[in-house]
Amino acid sequence: MKDVVLIPCWRRAEMLYHTLQHILHAEGAENMHYIFRMDTGHSHELHEVVRDFPFSHEVATTAGSSFRHTKQSYSVLSGYDLATHRTNGKVFLIEEDIFIASDFFKYHDRVHAQHPELFCSIAVAN
Repeated sequence: MKDVVLIPCWRRAEMLYHTLQHILHAEGAENMHYIFRMDTGHSHELHEVVRDFPFSHEVATTAGSSFRHTKQSYSVLSGYDLATHRTNGKVFLIEEDIFIASDFFKYHDRVHAQHPELFCSIAVAN
């Protein structure tokens, strides 16, 4: 079963386009399954960006939440729930405005191989 990449999306199609360009150049990216989690009220331009994405993927739209002031959090957390049902491996979160390095997946695979007790790994560089 493939590892999953959860990509929360809302209204920034141009940022999502650049995020996907970085993903396309990342080593091992083609081995993942991608879930584009469209939040309530998302821009329909996002669908145009996702349409040409060549790797295994699905689009999941958040129906909404009855909880006040939790719209984005609900979408991301319910997206994680969906992702856990799509894999028994790792789940990566890459937001629609994050530009990953070409060794992103390789780095995190190495961290988890060296430290299997870890729940998550987080890395950042400016």
